[in-house]
Amino acid sequence: MNQKWKSVLMFGPPGSGKGTQGKLLCMAGNHYHFSSGDMFRSLDPESKEGKLFFSYMKQGKLGPDNLTIDIWKNYIDKQIADGKYHPDQQLLFLDGIPRTKFQAEMMEDFIAVKKIILLEIPNEDILVDRILKRAHKEGREDDAKEEVIRERLSIYHKQTKSVLDHFDSNLVCKVNGDQKQIQVLKSILNDLSNELV
Repeated sequence: MNQKWKSVLMFGPPGSGKGTQGKLLCMAGNHYHFSSGDMFRSLDPESKEGKLFFSYMKQGKLGPDNLTIDIWKNYIDKQIADGKYHPDQQLLFLDGIPRTKFQAEMMEDFIAVKKIILLEIPNEDILVDRILKRAHKEGREDDAKEEVIRERLSIYHKQTKSVLDHFDSNLVCKVNGDQKQIQVLKSILNDLSNELV
């Protein structure tokens, strides 16, 4: 590919609201929001890829890096082919990927990272409570067990530092995720003002 996709990475532990904020930002600015969770949940559970990923998801673990990036690249290519994502006109908001340093390295051929939004909520109990409520409301089986949630949070904290260290620290904008949605959105818009022009 000749031109890399201009991207904003959305980081934050499970339940921090990065998916909600990504969708709000994209609706407001006509950009494209990608959610790795939505992508994986859309996999056919009877397919080889689906069976593999759902087995990892039930344990709160990440799927293999190579397969994750292959599925992601194919998914984005299809969005472009279907006219849902226009890389020459839209920013690509990536929510939930890259999750490891190796994924970040593999994605360098495809994306040009303009900003990294890091939503922070230090109190893990707030996150667990949010995810359990969301699981009940949206019928997400992978979010319905507290021990699985805490395993996901543990993996997130272990992996995130190495991913963030891979990028220029000047790209990272830290945002307090434990505020009202509109206040979080306001903080993010302030950090992204130059990119969203």
